Amino acid sequence: MAGVLGSIVGDCSDLYADAGTQIKTAMAMLVDGAVANGDIRLDLDPLDMLRALAGVASVSAGPNWEASAKRLVDILIAGVRTPGGEGR
Repeated sequence: MAGVLGSIVGDCSDLYADAGTQIKTAMAMLVDGAVANGDIRLDLDPLDMLRALAGVASVSAGPNWEASAKRLVDILIAGVRTPGGEGR
C-alpha cells in the first residue's frame, strides 16, 4: 500500500500509474462530497489527503503499529472537519 500511495504523491512508477489515477479520482470524489455536505473544510486539496494517508501507510510495522495508524487517521480527520461536521 505504501508503494502505491508513494507513487501517487511524487514517486514516478509506471507500475502504479493507472492505480494512482484511480485513487486520485476516488479521493477527489470523497473530498468533494464531504465538502459539499459541509463535513470538511472547503480549502482541502484531495492530494493533501493522499499525502497524509501515504504517511500513515508508511509507518513501519512494529509494536502497536495498527493502533498508531488509527490514531493518526483520527488526528487527520479531526483536523479537516468543520465545527458542525461531526461524524454521522
